[in-house]
Amino acid sequence: MEHYRHVDSLLRQGSLSPLGIARECERIGEGPKTRQGVWKYIRRTGQQERYSKARNAYLSNRRKAGEELQEEQRCILNLLRNRLYELAEREGWEYGKAIEYDQGRPEKASDHNGYIPVENLIKLFREVRITRERGAKTTLRDLSRKSGIGYHATVRDIILKEGGEDILSWRWESLPDDARRMLRRAYQTDLSPADVSHFTGLPEKKIGYFFAKLNRETGRARKRKPVVQLRPQSSGIIILTRRDASQIYDGMDMGLSEEEVSGLLAKDLEAVHFAVENRKSGMKLEKTLVDSLKAIFDDPGISKPYMEIYRELSVA
Repeated sequence: MEHYRHVDSLLRQGSLSPLGIARECERIGEGPKTRQGVWKYIRRTGQQERYSKARNAYLSNRRKAGEELQEEQRCILNLLRNRLYELAEREGWEYGKAIEYDQGRPEKASDHNGYIPVENLIKLFREVRITRERGAKTTLRDLSRKSGIGYHATVRDIILKEGGEDILSWRWESLPDDARRMLRRAYQTDLSPADVSHFTGLPEKKIGYFFAKLNRETGRARKRKPVVQLRPQSSGIIILTRRDASQIYDGMDMGLSEEEVSGLLAKDLEAVHFAVENRKSGMKLEKTLVDSLKAIFDDPGISKPYMEIYRELSVA
């Protein structure tokens, strides 16, 4: 049985794969020159177990060496990062905070339309510091304008992540206590902020901000099913909201026809017909609305799926 010493030596070392061994044989012009040829040679010479052990040991050592190198690199980077923080903080709190945020975000998080420069982060954190020192509050719009970070949502995410919520002036803060209690109950329903606004008379934007605050408190996004999407062949997608359904039922109970309700509400006749068909059967939209109104107004006596002026709230 023919043996190739250089091949046997490579098999004992385990440093090359069968393809690597084949390329080495091709380079020196002797031995099996394909991966399949190397495997055949290994089996023919009975070196499967020895090569397997050598190969596994080599790969294990290489992984270990790689991990040690990564650890050394992490230590060096940590030293450099700490030094960078020290130099930045000498210039001011906002410099250190901006560098800290920039270094900590995953793969250069962007302002939706591009990477946020450190200069803009410095401006943002400078406004945070100044506002806090004055004992004042500011808005996301002002912070976005002064920092040059175009998206309010991006500013909000940065501020909340860095513990700056205390300086923000939220729209919902002007809501009276009874309105806040009502919205906490509404939060448990599947109505959208626009639907809740229709039934309570509270501003939709303030409801949306208050629900976002509750999302942060609970650590999860609110689950809701605010619309039904209809796809009749005649006119594309038609949206039917909970408030649409409520107004449709109100009109029908006043003795109006589906055509008259459609005209008064400027709603597609298909949507009106769907709401009527699914009032007490199918999706049972009436029961969903009544249950939601009972919860929102904390009134088990509510029996209609539309407003009958349960109570009035005025918000400045």
